[in-house]
Amino acid sequence: MFAILLKICLILDVKPTELLDSQDESNFGIKLREIRSKKGMSRKKLAQLINTNEAQIYRYELNRNTPTVPVLIRLCHALE
Repeated sequence: MFAILLKICLILDVKPTELLDSQDESNFGIKLREIRSKKGMSRKKLAQLINTNEAQIYRYELNRNTPTVPVLIRLCHALE
């Protein structure tokens, strides 16, 4: 589990404490959108890569939904 957290932190370019900081829950969605945009990837393409729909990616980026650990792993692989 620690290796997964570390990989997520590396991809999102955040410290583990930032990722887990309950006072700044908006950090994940912002970082996800930034990384996806920097890679020139659309929400639709990312959704296809992780086997979900574009609306779900949008909800993650707005912090309306929180991805599960398996989804986080798929996001990491898709955004590498």
